[in-house]
Amino acid sequence: MRPRRRHRRHLVAVSLVTLVLVPHAVTCGTWPPTSPEDGCDPADRATADRLVADPVLDRVPDGVQALEKFTRLPCQDDDWLGYAGRSFISKGQYDEIRAFHKKAFADRGWELRSEVPLEPVNGPDISDIHLCFERPDMPGITLGVYFYPLTPLDYSVRFRFGDRNQPCS
Repeated sequence: MRPRRRHRRHLVAVSLVTLVLVPHAVTCGTWPPTSPEDGCDPADRATADRLVADPVLDRVPDGVQALEKFTRLPCQDDDWLGYAGRSFISKGQYDEIRAFHKKAFADRGWELRSEVPLEPVNGPDISDIHLCFERPDMPGITLGVYFYPLTPLDYSVRFRFGDRNQPCS
C-alpha cells in the first residue's frame, strides 16, 4: 500500500507543477519569473531609448511644469503599443499649449496630421490624442499631445511605436 501512496503524491506533485509552471512558462517565457522587459524585442527597446531622449520632449511651454519622462515597450502593453513620452502639469492654457507644441514639433520636422478639440466628458476618465503628428522619415512612429478631460491640468506628449501603431487619422 505504501508504494501507491507515494505514487499518488508524485502524481499530485507533477500535476501541480504542470498547472502552475507550464502556464507561466507559456505566458512569461521563463521560470523563475524575470523582469517585465525580458522577452521584449531589442529593437523596440532601442527605439524607446532613442525616442525618450529626443529633444522634442524637453520643450516646455511657459507656465507648464514638466514631469519625469517615461517609456513602455510594446511587450509590456495590452495593445502591443510602445510609448516614450513625458507628462506635464499646466494651468489650463490649452490654446497656448497647442500652439507651442505645434510650432515646436514642426521645427523638428513633424507634420500635423489631425487635431481634435478638447471636449468635456461625462463618464469614465478617457485620454485621447488631440494633436497627432507624423514624420515621413520615421514610419510607424507618431507623436501626440494628449489631454485628460477629468484631470484638466494634466497632459502628456508621447511617441507611439510598434507593429500595431496606427497612423494619425
